[in-house]
Amino acid sequence: MRFLLKLLSGRLDKKAKQRNIDYRFMLVKSSGAQLAELTDLLTTNHVLPTIDQTFTFDQTQAALDYVASGHATGKVVITQ
Repeated sequence: MRFLLKLLSGRLDKKAKQRNIDYRFMLVKSSGAQLAELTDLLTTNHVLPTIDQTFTFDQTQAALDYVASGHATGKVVITQ
């Protein structure tokens, strides 16, 4: 499995290295207990996501372009 992920992420690794960015993939198995724990962490402000930009649904293509540009420094949110 690790070999497959390494093979698939090669292009991202190269771009990240060029921009001096460190990232990691996490594989998770969905679990009701884990989701409940995550919900608790979020609702009690123990985990605060970094939101880079917010786009409306009509601006979805602009949001995707922004993410693809590699300049996002946090989550990109699409709202109704």
